[in-house]
Amino acid sequence: MKLSKNSQIFIAAAVVVVVFVGLKVFSSKPAKVYNADNSPLGVADHAGVDPNASTPDSETSNGQVKSIDVPSPTTAYASKDDGFTVNFPTVPTVKNSTYKSNSAGALPLTEYTQDYASGRERAWYKVAVYHFPTNYKFTDSFLDDSADVYIGSVSAMHPGSKVTSHEKTQFLGNPAITGTVTVPVRLGLRSAATTDTNDYVMMTQKGQNLYIISAYGTTQDNFNLFLGSFKFQ
Repeated sequence: MKLSKNSQIFIAAAVVVVVFVGLKVFSSKPAKVYNADNSPLGVADHAGVDPNASTPDSETSNGQVKSIDVPSPTTAYASKDDGFTVNFPTVPTVKNSTYKSNSAGALPLTEYTQDYASGRERAWYKVAVYHFPTNYKFTDSFLDDSADVYIGSVSAMHPGSKVTSHEKTQFLGNPAITGTVTVPVRLGLRSAATTDTNDYVMMTQKGQNLYIISAYGTTQDNFNLFLGSFKFQ
């Protein structure tokens, strides 16, 4: 299926993107945000178009960005280390890193990503797992606070971003928040017009792990398939 073209700058980052709770007045400083335990979160730029590019090779003759194909997630994948199964379009890339938390110390972070790019366009499926220590105490508002600040950063980086849906829920028996953020993306280097591209996210806590399951630049149906295929082992 075809994607409409995504935005302006192309930077990969630590965390998948996101949703959520009541939009507030946000700072214009985009690079770092703070989650519920006051730790910096890297924010993924929902990007594609490089404003400094001299050759707009990914554009059509009228200045709009060409679309890319994003397959549906139909290939089963299992993570024994993080205790889940999920369907990706193909085997995802697995990246291990350290997330520095002021209150919980250095947290192991594992990201499972199927990333798509064509020219300056981007889309992804992603599962990010943050591993908190066994003695870490989660507050009742942990998910709400984390989501609220995260969307603040997205809004600061991409002015005009909107939370179009959010819901506190249960996911496979665990507390969760699900939602959609629309990000205004530029149609091309020679066009000032923008179109909204959706970010779909589920954030859930199980045991001492925080799981963020997201899809950007694809359809609601594809996200539903991706999320619906996710199971804890």
